[in-house]
Amino acid sequence: MNNSNRFIKTGKDKIKKDELSNVVYQINCRDCDYSYVGQTKRKLKTRLKEHINDLKKPVNSHSVISNHRIDTDHAIDWTNTKILDSERSHYKRLVSEMIYIKTQKMV
Repeated sequence: MNNSNRFIKTGKDKIKKDELSNVVYQINCRDCDYSYVGQTKRKLKTRLKEHINDLKKPVNSHSVISNHRIDTDHAIDWTNTKILDSERSHYKRLVSEMIYIKTQKMV
C-alpha cells in the first residue's frame, strides 16, 4: 500500500455556492413561508448583490423579492439561498425556473 496516497488530495475543490453560475435558485423569507425563485447565468453572488441593491433604488424599480422586504418589513434570508438546479442551457434553465415557481409559494 502506498502511504503517500493519504497525503495527496484527489478530486476537484468544491466550488462555493455563491460562485456557481447557470443556476436556478430560491431565496426564502425568514418571517413567513414565502420564497422567491429566480435564475441566472452569472455567478449567484452577483445576482444576489443585485437583489440587495434593489432595496436602495426608487420604488418602481424593485425586484419582487425586494418589494416583499419593503412591503412587509420581513427579513430576507440572503445567506441561505438554495440552489435548486444547475443548467447551462438558457432555455432549460428558464423551464426549470418556471416549474419551481409553479410548485412553490411565491412572493
